[in-house]
Amino acid sequence: MPLLPPSFLVDLIVCQVIGWNASMLAAFLAVALKCASGGGGLDVWKAYAVKLALSVCGACGITFVLATATAGLEFRQKEKYG
Repeated sequence: MPLLPPSFLVDLIVCQVIGWNASMLAAFLAVALKCASGGGGLDVWKAYAVKLALSVCGACGITFVLATATAGLEFRQKEKYG
């Protein structure tokens, strides 16, 4: 397996964080658009509250995991490559 440049893996992790957070924002946007199209206002937000909360927890969790992985990766690469 060829060695990848150290910055490539960090860039890949950053793209994953952006993707996961964009997915969470899309969930909020979908609920907001449903409300805006006459879907029921606060009742819609209440109906989707648990799913939106889980979406936020998932985005925060994956961001934490990937940030921790990035920190470990940077430490190992600094140790190995200087």
